[in-house]
Amino acid sequence: MCRRGPPTAGRGIGVPRGLDLPLDAPGNVWAAFMRRAAAYYAPRGVHRFIILNEPDIDRETYSFEFEGELEDYFNILKTAYLAARQGNPAARVHLAGTTYWHDINAGRRLYLDRLFERIMADPDAPANGYYFDALSLHIYFRSESIPFVVGKMQELLDRYGLGDKPIWINEYNTSPNLDPAWPVTRPAVSGELGAAAGVSRAGNGAGAGERRAADVGVQAVGSERRAGDRDVRPADAGARRPSAAAGFITRTAR
Repeated sequence: MCRRGPPTAGRGIGVPRGLDLPLDAPGNVWAAFMRRAAAYYAPRGVHRFIILNEPDIDRETYSFEFEGELEDYFNILKTAYLAARQGNPAARVHLAGTTYWHDINAGRRLYLDRLFERIMADPDAPANGYYFDALSLHIYFRSESIPFVVGKMQELLDRYGLGDKPIWINEYNTSPNLDPAWPVTRPAVSGELGAAAGVSRAGNGAGAGERRAADVGVQAVGSERRAGDRDVRPADAGARRPSAAAGFITRTAR
């Protein structure tokens, strides 16, 4: 995932400078980064790049990651697609994962609906795959949301003539005990037991807890582990090398 852009253009987090420059201009740092990243990772088997993260979450919301306008994201996406293909013709570009519900709860048109409208207005889009190869989704909270949201996204793609684009669910975290087709009673843990566990955890130290997790091959958030490992390796340690050009890539733990 290309999670955040390089140095900003003064329009907020995630908007790189030089987007208004030609693709090969030295000042277009985002194009330079995507071109270099795609070329660097091609022989290492990495061909897919997700462009930013949840741009539909606005700056008034906790944990937002993008302050740009929709036009900014369109230019970021277009530049990423064209530059990545220069670095590796086999590169595939995924739209940023969006949440669906953030716009619905705010009473707004879906971010992707507005983005597709903007893409369709670009005369060069049809000749360039409409600047993306796959739609990404982040679905949380309820298991029945998965087929519902995926269906809505397929309807949206079909409406714009993009129905052949695949849909990837990149993030999900749904509670199986809320599945209406298979109700499960949520287990209850007493306050005393929870407190005792917390004391034990604190007494043994976070490091000991991490080592026990490693013994059974548990993945640690923000790190990369394999079964039997006792040392945490930063998940993006090898992925930061192209960052001298601009930006950085986040790689999920395997």
